[in-house]
Amino acid sequence: MVLLKTVTLSALLAGSLFAQVDFKNFSDICDSSKECQNRAVEIKAVQYLLKKRFDSTVSVNDKWSTQTKNAVIAFQSKNGLPGTGYIRSKTKIALNELLFGK
Repeated sequence: MVLLKTVTLSALLAGSLFAQVDFKNFSDICDSSKECQNRAVEIKAVQYLLKKRFDSTVSVNDKWSTQTKNAVIAFQSKNGLPGTGYIRSKTKIALNELLFGK
């Protein structure tokens, strides 16, 4: 599964196969700082999507940072979600809607 995510993300970053990413299939991201360190592929996908589709200035670097968390909070707030900065089921659904449209 990790290899598939890596291949899909590589294609996403290359500008192709955008439709193959499904955030609902990702694990919850960053429920604690320990979990944040193990989700580089997923974090990078979220950063890329927020930068390209949400007009965020977040850096795309696969590192969970205050900047990334703040971008997620801004995204959550704009989408009527609690601004936790953690990526769980409702945020993943909203990310999919951003990617694929409603």
